[in-house]
Amino acid sequence: MKSRTKIINEIFTKNNYRTYLEIGLGTGENFKSIISPLKIGVDPYLPQIEINKNEKLYRMTSDTFFENLHNEFDLIFIDGLHIAEQVENDIINS
Repeated sequence: MKSRTKIINEIFTKNNYRTYLEIGLGTGENFKSIISPLKIGVDPYLPQIEINKNEKLYRMTSDTFFENLHNEFDLIFIDGLHIAEQVENDIINS
């Protein structure tokens, strides 16, 4: 079985995507392994990871992020608060 990281990177490569948003970073392992010219991560409890110039991290809830930033992304990976209502909010806001 392919990992989510591998699947995301394959989608990026196949579609020549340029921007990536990850909601809910956990340890940051998936975020750091995604190959994208611009990566943004959102999590109220950011992991201690080093970021590159093409990466931005926001320590906030996804609701706050979407209230304040209105960027468009080629691919969004939603893995934040695992409550149905919040996942639905993240999908709608995305």
